Amino acid sequence: VALCEWLAEYKVGWVEDFIHPERFDEYAYVRAHSPVPIAAGEQVATVWDFQRFIGEGCVDVVQPDLSRCGGISVAAKVAAMAEEAGIDLVPHSWLTHLLTGYSLQLIATLPRARFVEFNVSQSALTRGIARASFELAEDGTVPIPDTPGIGVEVEKDFIRAHRVN
Repeated sequence: VALCEWLAEYKVGWVEDFIHPERFDEYAYVRAHSPVPIAAGEQVATVWDFQRFIGEGCVDVVQPDLSRCGGISVAAKVAAMAEEAGIDLVPHSWLTHLLTGYSLQLIATLPRARFVEFNVSQSALTRGIARASFELAEDGTVPIPDTPGIGVEVEKDFIRAHRVN
């Protein structure tokens, strides 16, 4: 709470994922006392945990990671819960273009889409998994692909070459 109070004077958009993801009670307490919005959810893995996370008032912004939460179908259920609760959904999509592609498709379905996490500092390993034409525009947006699929082509040869058994 002290951290959130200190950050409030800097008018941050939100404070993200600084409590263990299974501590619903602590998230709810901090959110109830924080002058800044609380965001979390990238570590949450089931629709039932998201129901608790949202239902118990843990967050102002829920951030499912489609590679952890059960994919786009579970994320769509989380989006409906977020809409009903009046909170925002911003998918956690930090690692690869494959995750960004799926996250952008989810965002395209939202009635109120605020942000997409866009990794501009990808390594050769994370960048090599999938080819995509995603670019961060000057205005800070990332256009959602309007082509068939998710706008990403998986690089199977790259994955085979970097597989660890």
